[in-house]
Amino acid sequence: MRVHRTIASLLVGAITLTPGPVTAGPSKTKRAAMAARFLVSRQQEDGSIPGIGDPIWTADAVVALVAAKRAPKAIARALDFLEANADEWDTVGERAKVILAEVAGGRDPRDFEDRDLIEELEATQQDDGRYGADTSVFSHALAVLALEGAGGSSTITDAAAWLIAAQCGNGGWQVTGPPTPAEDDHCSFGYPDIDEANADTTSLAIQALQGLPVPVTPEIDPFIFLDTLWDPTNGAWTYDRSDSLHSNFTSHAANANSSGMVLQAYAADDRFPPTGAIRALTKLQPRLCGKKAGAFFYTWVDDDGDGSYKRSRGDDLAATIGALPGLLSAELPLARKEVSRAAPKARPCRD
Repeated sequence: MRVHRTIASLLVGAITLTPGPVTAGPSKTKRAAMAARFLVSRQQEDGSIPGIGDPIWTADAVVALVAAKRAPKAIARALDFLEANADEWDTVGERAKVILAEVAGGRDPRDFEDRDLIEELEATQQDDGRYGADTSVFSHALAVLALEGAGGSSTITDAAAWLIAAQCGNGGWQVTGPPTPAEDDHCSFGYPDIDEANADTTSLAIQALQGLPVPVTPEIDPFIFLDTLWDPTNGAWTYDRSDSLHSNFTSHAANANSSGMVLQAYAADDRFPPTGAIRALTKLQPRLCGKKAGAFFYTWVDDDGDGSYKRSRGDDLAATIGALPGLLSAELPLARKEVSRAAPKARPCRD
């Protein structure tokens, strides 16, 4: 991580919220602990924590719990689940997520149920530096982060060069692949192209490039692109331009997953996020009591079109997994942390 918290870094967030009155509220540490409690409450008997019904989210949940420094037993059970189902994780992205979880959880990805995940991942690299012949930019960035977290790799330099070349003209990255001649600066060729530069892939790319032995800053500042996805109404980030411009911030305006990931990117580049960004994320974690204590909602919506935004539940498990590391500014790859404290218990709500 580079240390350059200067006045210039404060100017990156071109659109900021006007600070309101300072009021006491739950600390980030308490919020993170309760978010961990919610994740533990959703853990299945087999140890999985399947956000959006996909068991590979269990790996992301491990990283989130380690970031919160809570629930060691739940972390162990989740890692056991990943290892018990070792044959299931065979794509570049899945291997990368499991490596990130194994490293964060203090286990060895080179000894993963008779598999060496590091060697497997390195073996997929193509002549152009890409991991896998048709791997998405999203999963490729995850692979770079995974290998960085595992202690580096001789393949990372070429992988980083491919990632830099995949940047869109507006400074962001899209999910699928590098821009083509038919695409514009947003990496879009127009309708029906639904994939263009987005906050999530851009965040991973920033973290991957900053995690290199010698951090790399791409020619086009990606934070300028992220500023265009800032939602001035709610104070957080939307996923892509189709949400922010086409919907005029009225549907899926800003969401917990993208906001959490963007905050990780700010941490990786050692920049201060825009004023109010953390507060905006905490607004999507409305209650620290009751059965849903600690859960994050996915987004805000304006169903009536009258400007009265309400929280939309969406997949609160996936939203909580995605938001928790960003709340704590815990960038990837997450190093192993000592986790000894159990997740707190939920208390009943008084109202």
